[in-house]
Amino acid sequence: MFEVAIEDLKKVFEDFYNLTKFMIVLYDQDRKVLFSYPEKMCEFCQCVRTSPELFEKCIECDNHGFDICDATRKPYIYECHMSVIEAIAPIHSGEMNIGYLMFGQIARKNKDKIRISAKKACDLFGVGITEDMISKITTADEKYIVSAVNMMTMCANYLYTNEIIKNNPNILIYQLKEYIKENLDQDLSIEAICKQFYISQSKLYKLAKTNLGMGLSDYIRYMRLRKAQKLLLDTDMPITQVAEMVGIYDTNYFIRAFKKQTGTTPLRFRNQKNLSRN
Repeated sequence: MFEVAIEDLKKVFEDFYNLTKFMIVLYDQDRKVLFSYPEKMCEFCQCVRTSPELFEKCIECDNHGFDICDATRKPYIYECHMSVIEAIAPIHSGEMNIGYLMFGQIARKNKDKIRISAKKACDLFGVGITEDMISKITTADEKYIVSAVNMMTMCANYLYTNEIIKNNPNILIYQLKEYIKENLDQDLSIEAICKQFYISQSKLYKLAKTNLGMGLSDYIRYMRLRKAQKLLLDTDMPITQVAEMVGIYDTNYFIRAFKKQTGTTPLRFRNQKNLSRN
């Protein structure tokens, strides 16, 4: 979903690992692994994932963490089903999460909960978890884990602001179109959209000109009036209310713009379509 400068990313991940000894992973917006450092997870987690049932539970835990990040736009620390500590930090582009950083495979100094989970997994699913695997899991106290999460969050911001991770133009135009589609009744001024996506007006104009086939203001008006056509057909709302539902608060302007785009007035459009249905 985005472009990555791998060598620069690797250096950031190496620094994070050297300081924390925590494995760190980059996921894209679709929650697919793009890069990790080190490349292989710890022996304990590798062993757990040899069981299809336990592997599925690992994915469920990850997705739960991603869901919370999407909802809160904040980092999230949790214990997985094997009592191992993991943390996720979202990577933002304006209001959108475009990816995630995750560190994991951490234990609190007392590993008794992990031993209990491991014994249960061995008994139920026949995985060969050993005490040696558990002993090699990196340990950390709560304060250290929180500090590492703060550091990972700073890494997420650094990666985006320094364009080590950057939006592919095709992805950005998709996000822009989706944002406009979902917010037709809101402020869609150029200034508001630039603030939303953290891009300059010149970049926004260029993006629209290259990908929309018309100016951005024209595209927004076109989409608003398309939604207005649907509302006129699907509801009995008064014309004034339809206009407001698509972010146009001057009814006279709405009628003029609607007629220019469709060749008829909103009322005639509604009546003609109703007649054709009968």
